[in-house]
Amino acid sequence: MSWDDFASAWCEAFDGYDLRQASGIRQSFMRVICKVSGAVRLRTSATMLISLACSLSVPLLAWKGGQWAAVAALMLLLGQAADAMTSARAVHSGQVTRLAHFYQALVERFAEVCWLVAFLALGARPAPVVLCAFVVWAHEYLRAKVGGATIRRTGTSTVGDRPLRVWLVLIALLLAALISRIGQDLAAAVVTMVVLCWLALGLIGLAQLFTIIRKVLT
Repeated sequence: MSWDDFASAWCEAFDGYDLRQASGIRQSFMRVICKVSGAVRLRTSATMLISLACSLSVPLLAWKGGQWAAVAALMLLLGQAADAMTSARAVHSGQVTRLAHFYQALVERFAEVCWLVAFLALGARPAPVVLCAFVVWAHEYLRAKVGGATIRRTGTSTVGDRPLRVWLVLIALLLAALISRIGQDLAAAVVTMVVLCWLALGLIGLAQLFTIIRKVLT
């Protein structure tokens, strides 16, 4: 399957999201995923299990502290690659179904729970972590409900979406690994600051989502 054919199939399968209009980094990443998923005949269930294993390893490695946080960051990236492979294999095989979307959403929510637990393992304050969990739940719940009102997912993109969450977790893990050489308390404080950034952007994203819903449904 050529890149254009793959991008067109992806656009049809995932609510009109055209990979050809994505950022340069995103396009380059998905081009690699397109080639690999076409060459490696893995079942989507296998890539989902890989993604789940990578997600579970993130808090376990973070709990060890120190330079293990950098290894956790690597597992985070591997998990994201497995997520993309799951979607790409579904597109290649023509098996993009509502049930597949449901399973993928469960895998994504499980990953985010693991990331928040990793924050706690790195010493972040519990209160903002719990608030982040609530904001993520509210964001995804509202989007799911709005989806029933025939609003495309691409029309409800906000600053609090999953891609930004991934970047924030990656930054937190790498900073924790770097600053732990100075002191664990300082590393915990930096991770807490990243959590607060996630919370602030998540709240802005919720406000954006409410605005989109109001405009479309009124």
